Amino acid sequence: MTRHERLYVYDRTGPTKRQPPPQRAKVLAFIQAEITAGRPFPGPTAIAQHMGWSQVGSAKHCLTLLIGDGWIKRTVETSDGDGRPRNKWELVA
Repeated sequence: MTRHERLYVYDRTGPTKRQPPPQRAKVLAFIQAEITAGRPFPGPTAIAQHMGWSQVGSAKHCLTLLIGDGWIKRTVETSDGDGRPRNKWELVA
């Protein structure tokens, strides 16, 4: 099983509300702080900048793992203009 196949399975195993490791907990705290402040859910670029990561892919990976941990949910929507799929992220209550 490749890394991407493992992430796919991990992403779709359902919410279990596992306690995230320290680095993911910092990302989760940042997301919660942004939403509490009335701002929209931060995208991967904002998360990478806040965490000091040079790669946006690291933030995307962290979001995928937080889905598997049961803390956030991702839905795919189609935008009005170009018809490309867009991820919509939200915290799980």
